[in-house]
Amino acid sequence: MQVFHTGVIVLDLDVALREVGAATGMTWTPLVEGEFAVQRPDGVEAIHLRVAYSLEAPHLELIEAIPGTFYAPAPGGGSHLHHVGVWVDDLEAESARLEALGMPRVAALVRDGAPTDIAFHENPHGVRLELCAASLRPGFEAWIGGGAFPG
Repeated sequence: MQVFHTGVIVLDLDVALREVGAATGMTWTPLVEGEFAVQRPDGVEAIHLRVAYSLEAPHLELIEAIPGTFYAPAPGGGSHLHHVGVWVDDLEAESARLEALGMPRVAALVRDGAPTDIAFHENPHGVRLELCAASLRPGFEAWIGGGAFPG
């Protein structure tokens, strides 16, 4: 498992990109916007996601809040740390290991009706890990390097 990004929910993505960029000197990927499906314990959520990553490592992922979903703003309506993203060589084995440690799977991205190679686990303290299959890494690195979004 290797940490490669931190995901933060923000209320207004355009404002956050401008302000965080000005404060840190970070530059950003082009905005990714589209329809996604997220498998949750009680069913699948269809969402319209807006996100961007910093080009600089360690990568910061800014995600626009979507009230009432997995990407909801913090209680009270604010921004918050959503997850720590990690590369894993075997997503199912790592998922099983985290489940055994008391970190249940709380979400997974869905494509063509089935969970994909991205899953989220959360411990009882609210710390959430986003497991990303290492097979996605070449596409991610090409995107961060200026290529097309791999999704």
